[in-house]
Amino acid sequence: YSHLLNRLSRTEAVAQVLGDLLSESSFSARTCMVSLSGLVCYCRFIALPADVRTPEQVDDFVENGLRQNLPFERDEVVCDTHVFEPAASRREAMSVVVKKAVIQEMRAAVTAAGLTCVAMDMAPAACRNTARVTGLGAPNFGLVMSLGERTTTLVFMGEGHFFLHIILIAGRRRPSTKH
Repeated sequence: YSHLLNRLSRTEAVAQVLGDLLSESSFSARTCMVSLSGLVCYCRFIALPADVRTPEQVDDFVENGLRQNLPFERDEVVCDTHVFEPAASRREAMSVVVKKAVIQEMRAAVTAAGLTCVAMDMAPAACRNTARVTGLGAPNFGLVMSLGERTTTLVFMGEGHFFLHIILIAGRRRPSTKH
């Protein structure tokens, strides 16, 4: 994939890789879910005050925080928020912001490959959901590593909490072990 980026746009490169994958395999499905790299997402965890209870109150609280901290104009992005109800009394929300241009670019690539995108997710959140479904981290802490082309994502989880750490080091570029 990285060699294609030298001569093609990201949309063209993703479309070509997906097209090649589909033509070389026996996939018959024409719908897909896209998982965006943590590198293109702005993710923020927010402790919710006790008086913020309803979905509308959560949206207003998160929106106020975005206005203060978002490095983009609000109309340039899409925001999604998930509220966690841990066993402890402290409620948290995870807010994920992605530029609309990135979403449009990925949808165009998927469409060019002959697929229909039915949903988009952030890769670290997808790792967390996979670990939750499989029971990783319960009752103790567990770790999921996602080694990407440009970043490494660490998802620590257990005891009703999870933490994301996105490192700007490609997983495929591990340091040499020569002594």
